[in-house]
Amino acid sequence: MYLPIDPQPTNARGWLAAVSAVQALDGEALNVVIDIADPLAETEIDVAIIRQVDGFLRDHDANSLSAVANTIFPQATFDRHGPEAFYNVYRDRIFPRMKKITHDWGRYFDRLTEW
Repeated sequence: MYLPIDPQPTNARGWLAAVSAVQALDGEALNVVIDIADPLAETEIDVAIIRQVDGFLRDHDANSLSAVANTIFPQATFDRHGPEAFYNVYRDRIFPRMKKITHDWGRYFDRLTEW
């Protein structure tokens, strides 16, 4: 099933639109597709949405939004080591440690960079 979501102005509003659409289908959907007009934009409303979702996740012992986002792109590692050393630091130091701790997390970024 393909579930298109109307384009949204920001990431947080896109998440909210997608979650609402999936919830309307009794919480199950495949191939949810959405366009975000400005993925870097963040309004006060977006910050409030992110805070509320992050608080809910933390209160329920789930990974925070930043933890999940870092499996896609480890921004803190990039910021700390810069573009020249980034991939080697991730591959040689971060990823092996992460695999021992989380077993299944973090493989998405690894697959992208190994490919």
